[in-house]
Amino acid sequence: MPSRKHPPAPNGDGPPPPPRPLVEVVRERMEAAEMTVRALSRATVEHDPRGRGLTHSYLAAVLRGHDWPSYEAVELIAATLAVPLREIAEARLADLRRQLDPKQCGMPAALENLRAVEEALWAHHRLGDPPHTVAQGPRAVGKTAGAARTGRTSSVKPPRAASRAQKSS
Repeated sequence: MPSRKHPPAPNGDGPPPPPRPLVEVVRERMEAAEMTVRALSRATVEHDPRGRGLTHSYLAAVLRGHDWPSYEAVELIAATLAVPLREIAEARLADLRRQLDPKQCGMPAALENLRAVEEALWAHHRLGDPPHTVAQGPRAVGKTAGAARTGRTSSVKPPRAASRAQKSS
């Protein structure tokens, strides 16, 4: 399986490589180190400040896609395999969720972070339609898997006809 490594910018600056799914990163590193899931489990114990690590059954479930790792588990796996968190998609998404969660950072900061994300999306999509914003409510985005079966082009359901009780009045 070919690696999707991105060369650094000539002067070492520039954006970080695009994040990759944890499963890809872990499998690549385990292959390179000829490491089994059980060996990775034992190695996480050494990197866990609590000394507990992650079980091999939990790691196997994560690698098969049957379980979604917590942010702390992603941090521990990344530390064990010496992978920067910014290269793991789940870590970047968890960080963004934390920045948008009013319980984590307070409502004013969460709203400010949301505006910044929306502005960045708007700038990225200047040539097309404006991106969906929370203030706009749900937006149809074209055919979905369900819409392909029904022939509708919107994921937003049309209003239902009046109920029988309303019709009889």
